[in-house]
Amino acid sequence: MMRMALFTGMRRGELFKLKWADIDFERGFITIRDPKGGVSQKIPLNDQAREVLKNHPETSEHVFVRGDGKPAMSIF
Repeated sequence: MMRMALFTGMRRGELFKLKWADIDFERGFITIRDPKGGVSQKIPLNDQAREVLKNHPETSEHVFVRGDGKPAMSIF
């Protein structure tokens, strides 16, 4: 998660909400939905971030999950 923040500039909350459906590997963009500023936006998917995601297991609809499969930000 830290490497994604470094390579993309995404905020912690944006990373917690990131879903695999928000990543467009073909066009090279990540959609950030409901960011702090309020307006969804697309950011470029650079080579470093692409590599992180390609090597990250896809076990849930969310990219970053806890050991029990729930989104990383969830406390339940």
